[in-house]
Amino acid sequence: MTESKYSPPVDRLLTYGDCQKMNEESPDWPDYVKELGLTKEDIPELIRMVQDDDLNWADQESLDIWAPTHAWRALGQLKAVEAVGPLLDFMQEAGNEDDWANQELAKVFSMIGAPAIPELSAFIADTSKPTEVRGWAADCLGAIGLAHPELRNKVVSILRKQLAHFEDNSDLNGMLVWGLLDLNAVEAASEIGMAYMLNKVDERMAGDWNEAQEALGLKKAEKSKPTPEELPPLPDISNHENMVDAYIQMFGRESMLRQMDEASGNISAKNNPGKKEQKAANKKKGKK
Repeated sequence: MTESKYSPPVDRLLTYGDCQKMNEESPDWPDYVKELGLTKEDIPELIRMVQDDDLNWADQESLDIWAPTHAWRALGQLKAVEAVGPLLDFMQEAGNEDDWANQELAKVFSMIGAPAIPELSAFIADTSKPTEVRGWAADCLGAIGLAHPELRNKVVSILRKQLAHFEDNSDLNGMLVWGLLDLNAVEAASEIGMAYMLNKVDERMAGDWNEAQEALGLKKAEKSKPTPEELPPLPDISNHENMVDAYIQMFGRESMLRQMDEASGNISAKNNPGKKEQKAANKKKGKK
């Protein structure tokens, strides 16, 4: 264990436990505020714990490495608006490569709620920031809209405004669209559709335009192709008569007759060339 640089009760987070094992026992976070008696006065020390490199790079088997996670959870429970900027800086430094932190901090921002919106909005719009971290910030903003229905319209408005600049932030558009779909933002369909039309959305992130319309309830979901197990057994085609019956069974009599007519026409054209073709054939044979 790292020598404690923290005062009580924050220092208890250094040995509080392995978050993964705790999550297996219960998906609900502990009530750090109630259990440890944390208050607003502990916010600066909790922020310092989140940013502590000695803890973030501690031995994977030690409990020290989980202290920053406990700290940002506690900051969320304290609704610490003072932590918004430091948490954004933390993720920018991490490079958005920590999936655990991505998911956890989105929940932290949703707990902080409305006070976090201005800084998140400014971060998303800042083109000097790494695109992948701006996308993560958009995800955090969407989490606020989902957790607080009264803030949903405000969040949608911010994401729509940013998506309107789809020409300038093509790598970000997939995350913006994803967030709008999560919020069922039918009112943003025009911006979403325009971004898709100009091929400015990464479909690996948000799916294609058809899927987006389905998610917004603007289009019925298309029936998926049947799996091999769902297909009827293939008919017996061991002889010509069975083959004809099989074709009719699979494609219909009209389709078979149309195919026969087309085949007959092609044969007739080959056996009865037109005048120009006949004249050319005769000339080639030396006829006049």
